[in-house]
Amino acid sequence: MIENSSTFLIIDDEENFALTLKRLLTKRGFIAHTAHHLQAACEENRKHQPHYIVLDLSLANENGLSILAQLKTDNAQTKILVLTGYASIATAVHAMKLGATHYLAKPVDIDELLSAFALEPIQSEPALTPQAKTLDQTEWEKIQTTLVKNDFNVSKTAQVLGLHRRTLQRKLKKRPYRLLPTKAAD
Repeated sequence: MIENSSTFLIIDDEENFALTLKRLLTKRGFIAHTAHHLQAACEENRKHQPHYIVLDLSLANENGLSILAQLKTDNAQTKILVLTGYASIATAVHAMKLGATHYLAKPVDIDELLSAFALEPIQSEPALTPQAKTLDQTEWEKIQTTLVKNDFNVSKTAQVLGLHRRTLQRKLKKRPYRLLPTKAAD
């Protein structure tokens, strides 16, 4: 269970969401800090050494996954929950490989967020509600999985999927975020 003296870092470019979450956590007795872009997130992480980090996958023109490994390196004991408005299995797996403890799709309420941190990071059987996927969701999941397997090489992914490169690029542009490969910080 989470102790009320625990510290949170909320990394989200939607300032209203971050401030609302900060207020809700503070009302419950937690210490909470916010950051709205990647550089500030790294600085706040080093400065406060939070127990828990809530990281938005898409931060304006930045990708939250690009700093996930750095956050863990700077603060090995922290538990990181990745939030996204466009969840996919490929991004969830990629986030977990980079060090995330949990992965949730928005919208999320405070109780769900706190429950996610209180759960064990690896469950023998995930508690997923069975829902039929649309063809578009299945296609997007396949594209994301193939992108990850091909180290985000669009040309190679298009070839594997049997698509023209430009067709794949158009499909990738339809989504509001891009999954970019992470590279070590300079």
